[in-house]
Amino acid sequence: KKDKIYYESKENSCGKLKSFIKKNKTSFIIFDSNWLNDFKISQLRKLSRVIVLSDTKKIYNANLIISSHPFKLNNKRKKYFLTGPKYSIISEKLNKKYYIKKNKKNILLSMGSIDSKGLTLKIIIALKKILKKYNYDIKIIILLSSLSPIVSETKNKIRNDKRFSLLIDKAHLSNIYSNVDFAIGSLGVSFLERLYVGIPSLVIRSEEHTSELQSLTNL
Repeated sequence: KKDKIYYESKENSCGKLKSFIKKNKTSFIIFDSNWLNDFKISQLRKLSRVIVLSDTKKIYNANLIISSHPFKLNNKRKKYFLTGPKYSIISEKLNKKYYIKKNKKNILLSMGSIDSKGLTLKIIIALKKILKKYNYDIKIIILLSSLSPIVSETKNKIRNDKRFSLLIDKAHLSNIYSNVDFAIGSLGVSFLERLYVGIPSLVIRSEEHTSELQSLTNL
């Protein structure tokens, strides 16, 4: 079966999701969203059990919270909060074998599928300055979601520049990882995937809570 995608009318809306739950009598839903809030979760919990995938230590009003990061929690929080790399959602299709090449040619730029802060744009500008000064023969592959607010601006930034390519809504990254020599990205599931595969990465902090993640992962 193919995945079905439903687009809500607004960021804080969950009308279509609620209709889907009622129609299909869903037992539980797994929630992973940049626009997550307790009001939305409370609405959904009236219809189904809610499991939240989170990158922060925030305690949401959910039945269960799962984070792949090694947060340290007090005893009161541990009951409904599962943390640690063993809960990482990493595809089994990813190839763990990675060999460092002497001449690095391809760089992956992945600051999160949404990148609401526009860090991708700033990094593109910085990379262009470096490439102009040193004339490196390097290709940069950029990953974004079609829901990202910076898609159009990113396209404009790299237009007519063959050194850059933009991939949107790329579902399976195994082929990309196998052709990448180095990565620039933020902390999150994508970082754990790169760590699992063995791609050397420059990690840039994109949110305030990631300062603790950097210390916990020795970055």
